[in-house]
Amino acid sequence: RFAAMERTDLLQDGQTSNQKLIQDVTNFMVSSGVPAGDVQVVIRDHACPECPFDLDDPANDLKLFEVEVSVPFSAVSYTPVSEANDYILSASVTFRNGRATISQ
Repeated sequence: RFAAMERTDLLQDGQTSNQKLIQDVTNFMVSSGVPAGDVQVVIRDHACPECPFDLDDPANDLKLFEVEVSVPFSAVSYTPVSEANDYILSASVTFRNGRATISQ
């Protein structure tokens, strides 16, 4: 949802939209019980998955991007996981970098 909003008033001084999105996703995972140090969030260009994506770059307006979140299985498992059986769980969602302005 953040990517589709006017972000100017949502950012702290010096904060980029990418930093804000990563912070918000990490905070959500922490509120679900996952340690912050175990959360990895990557923002990638949908057309070029190995390329980073800058949400603030005007050249990226209306382009698709992916947010990938990864955590070790041991960070979310209800039962202990041996180091030999631990692996990384990841999921990604594709969004469009579009900003809707609300007028009254």
